[in-house]
Amino acid sequence: MRRLLILAILLFSVTGAHAETIQVKFLGPVDLSNYKCPNIKPDGDVRRICFDEVKKHLIVKLDRTYYNYCNMTWDVVTKWISSPDLGDHYRNYIITNNRSKGRTTYACPMNVAWLENYKNLIVVKVRYRGKVDLTSFDCPKLKFDKKILRICYNTEKKYMIALVGRGYYDYCDVGPNIYKTWASAPSLEVFYEDSIRVSSNDGLYDCRGKNVPKF
Repeated sequence: MRRLLILAILLFSVTGAHAETIQVKFLGPVDLSNYKCPNIKPDGDVRRICFDEVKKHLIVKLDRTYYNYCNMTWDVVTKWISSPDLGDHYRNYIITNNRSKGRTTYACPMNVAWLENYKNLIVVKVRYRGKVDLTSFDCPKLKFDKKILRICYNTEKKYMIALVGRGYYDYCDVGPNIYKTWASAPSLEVFYEDSIRVSSNDGLYDCRGKNVPKF
């Protein structure tokens, strides 16, 4: 066990945060900044393994395609990267371990809440507008709120995008003070209902009829 721990430390210390975005099947673009990708010797179909210990989220490159797994632990990943055959270990312990109702222990649920918790979304689909690249936006970490899941803001263009419930919506001509106040409000939902929602301010931040910024 001590040997495995030392090996894991060495493997994960040689590769720090990656300024890299990859395409993961069923997810789309994922930013690897918070993932650690140890130096492994490609074995069979297993080409790369990246792990975010905080989110317990693992991404593996099988041949030419990236896939993801959830609820991983440091111990599980350590045993995998230190196994003599990465491909066999993957088939025996990652995709077939502890099956329950046809799904593996590490399968990821496909819903909005999960996406926001496990993935650093780069491109989002905004209602009534389409896809928007959030590379130039500031998306601060928010306190838990059942309705307001994400707030992103571009200072230069005073343009804000928020995940409200199950959909992304955009808001125009939003001053930086409004954005900061909302992001730090005691109740994100209450501030939204009182100050952001179109019906609460006679459409002050409604993008309809305005020059919506392009990214």
